[in-house]
This record gives sequence, structure tokens and C-alpha cells, in this order.
Amino acid sequence: AMQASGGMGEAVCVGSRDAARAQKFAEETGLAEGVGSYGAVLSATVDAVYVPLPTALHAEWLPKAAAAGKHVLCEKPVARSVEELEPMLRSLADRDLVFMDGVMFRHHEVVV
Repeated sequence: AMQASGGMGEAVCVGSRDAARAQKFAEETGLAEGVGSYGAVLSATVDAVYVPLPTALHAEWLPKAAAAGKHVLCEKPVARSVEELEPMLRSLADRDLVFMDGVMFRHHEVVV
């Protein structure tokens, strides 16, 4: 998607619980960096992060991304309940950060 965006974005870093797997993936895909923790991605010099983690981990990692000043694209479903969702969204909104969920068809050329 970023390749088709006409240069509007560039993937530069991937994080994994396994540093070797992250580095291998980075090398295979031409990313600048593969790191062995999700926290290390938040420390990277990136503007935004994609959070493809299981739903149960979003409540932990979205506020961490917000605290690190990162815009967030989060895979769906974002939360297991409204009560879980609201603090995540508030943490991003309080810092004027952009949040998007992974509903690609809203932005697909056929729909737009």
C-alpha cells in the first residue's frame, strides 16, 4: 500500500519478540531496521506505527505509542469493549495524534 501511495509513506522498521526474526524480515524486505521488541519500535525515529498485535494487547500498546508521540494504524478489532477503547483513543487525542483502524475498504478507490 505504501509503495502504491506515490511516496507518501515509507516502512523503515519492524519489531518482533524475536530480534533475529525481525532482522531477517527487515533484510528480506529492504527495511532499515529489525528490532527485538515492540518498545524499540516506539523508540525508533518513525512518525507512525502499525499495530497488528492481537486485540488483547492493543490496550497496552496504543497508549505506549501515544506516549512516544506516534500516530497509530491499528488492526481491527481495536478493542474488546467501548470501555477498553475509550482510554486508548483519548491517549492519542490528548496528544493530537492520528488514529486509524485497519478498515481498508473505507479508503479503497472503488468506494471513494
